[in-house]
Formats: sequence, structure tokens, C-alpha cells
Amino acid sequence: MTGLDVNGESEARVYVNGVEVGDSPQIFPEMDDGSEWNTYLGTGEAGNAHLLTGALDDVRVYQGALTAEEIQGLLTPPNAAPFEITQVTKTETEVTFEWNSGPGRVYAIEFTTDLANAAWIELDDGLESDGDVTSFTDDDPERLGSPEAYYRVREN
Repeated sequence: MTGLDVNGESEARVYVNGVEVGDSPQIFPEMDDGSEWNTYLGTGEAGNAHLLTGALDDVRVYQGALTAEEIQGLLTPPNAAPFEITQVTKTETEVTFEWNSGPGRVYAIEFTTDLANAAWIELDDGLESDGDVTSFTDDDPERLGSPEAYYRVREN
């Protein structure tokens, strides 16, 4: 479930497996008035009212409201392979990495020449997923000419 406050109009949207299944206006108190408010998971303000008869397995709090696409991107399909670099291709002029990915995911690519003193250099921090497979190509001659080169791919 997500809660958002747009121009003082608070509402909740309920998603099941990344699909919006309902919404309700004014379910949350106004969130942008500067006051503090409590959030209860599995119970209500009264302590035992509205007890959850299930389990919470993934709770996240974000700085702002997520779009429907971002919420969909949080899902990993049950049959999806775990993150894995699936192919590395190096020529004299470039190196390309491919990995399995998911729709809506964003990746960062980093580089270093020394793992003992790993000062990672960010090459890209907003590489959006191409779908099931995403790739990155580095064609910088200086990096390609390094005697040792290490790349790291991480999900943002």
C-alpha cells in the first residue's frame, strides 16, 4: 500500500503484485503540515484494534510517492533469475557487460583499477533497465588501456 499527499489531498493506493487494486481518499492525515504523526503496522492507534491477521514481509519508506511504474519495478517475478552478469565482451575498442534485470530498475556502473584501495569511479548512476537484459559499454581508451580494470554493477 502506498500513501501520498498531493496538494493536501491525502489518499492511499493499494497494490497487489504491482497492480493497483484500489484507492481511498483521505486515509492518511495531511503529511505536509510539518507536524509529526505516528504510523502503525499491524495494529491501529488503540493498540489492539484492527489487528493484522497475516504477516508483513517487506516494509519500505520513501522520501516521496512512487509512480505506478516504480512500484511495478520493485517486484521481482517469482521465476526471475537472480542478478547475474551473463556476458562480458571485450574488443580493442570497448568492453560490454550484460546482466539479467527487471523492468523499471535503474543501475549504477563503477570502475576501479585497484581492489586493495578501491576508489570506485562512477561511470553511470542512472542506467535504466532495457527489460530482461541490460547492458553497458565502456569505450574510454584510458580505462581500456589499464593493466588491471574492475567494474561493478549495482542497483540504485
